[in-house]
Amino acid sequence: MPLNTIMYHYVRNNEDYEYDTFCRRLDEFYSQIEFFKQDAEIVDPQDLEKVNFYLSHNSSYAYLLTFDDGYYDHLNCAKFLNANNLSAYFFPPKNIFENQILSVNLIHLILGNRNFSSKKILKRIVFFIKENDIKIRLKNNNLSIDDYLEVYKEFNPVILDNRNNLLIKRLLQRDIQSEMKRIDLINYLFEYVYSKSPKYYLKNFYISKENMKEMKTMGMCFGSHGENHQWMSETSLNSQKEEIENSYQFLEIQEEITSEKSRVFCYPYGDYNYQTLEILLKAKVKLAFTTNLGESFINPSERFSQLLLKRWDTNNLWNNLYRKPCLPQR
Repeated sequence: MPLNTIMYHYVRNNEDYEYDTFCRRLDEFYSQIEFFKQDAEIVDPQDLEKVNFYLSHNSSYAYLLTFDDGYYDHLNCAKFLNANNLSAYFFPPKNIFENQILSVNLIHLILGNRNFSSKKILKRIVFFIKENDIKIRLKNNNLSIDDYLEVYKEFNPVILDNRNNLLIKRLLQRDIQSEMKRIDLINYLFEYVYSKSPKYYLKNFYISKENMKEMKTMGMCFGSHGENHQWMSETSLNSQKEEIENSYQFLEIQEEITSEKSRVFCYPYGDYNYQTLEILLKAKVKLAFTTNLGESFINPSERFSQLLLKRWDTNNLWNNLYRKPCLPQR
């Protein structure tokens, strides 16, 4: 086990909010970090020599912490880590700083509404799709919504989500062919489940540029998570280039990274294709993290190995039965 890279998203207590998220509770986060500290070294991402050592050797292991999506929760995580002389990688998409909630998070808010079940939301989606004759595409095949639901009836991915949530996310994030139709449907659903506008929920949802600077003074490190949190394999070559190049330009302007030597990437949704890897290689990205489960390891005989690093979800290191941290569980 060379490097156990841990992936966090929301880190909060749901009862403090009007909606639920699939999150790591604060006390669980604190105890998990303490467990990692006791078990092995938590590597400072600024120490690239040490990071590369663990990525290239299997004689011993360590932990590396990563936080995706730029949530305001991560400022509190950074403060806790700093108080414990620890650091981590943070991956905010560029457009979270544009005073709007990204579509991926609007979907989270829709699913997190406590008054509407995912079954009821999915039923509304199916109705909207049929009424508006919306096209669906899955693996290069055009499908009706009924055929699509049938495909997912037997689909059992290794993912920590229920079937209805998975269906809703895939339809709204990717499989409805038209991006404009996806946006229209997301807005329609948001108005259906909430009486307030998305702007109302924007306060303290994402970190700000000022928060980034504060976190950097604490020793935290930043990497790219794209511009608008897109499925890379579903976008054109030029769009992928723009997503990646614009995100690094933003980080360099904010002085969150200083040169190509510190370029690290985290794939939105864990999604990529061969073109993505080629773009990252040409952009001189040093490391890139997927959402594939497992230890992070670089195989020097594989061309893209440093761009296909696996991670553990925080839930793979949490024992729900005993409510305590544990070693990685598949």
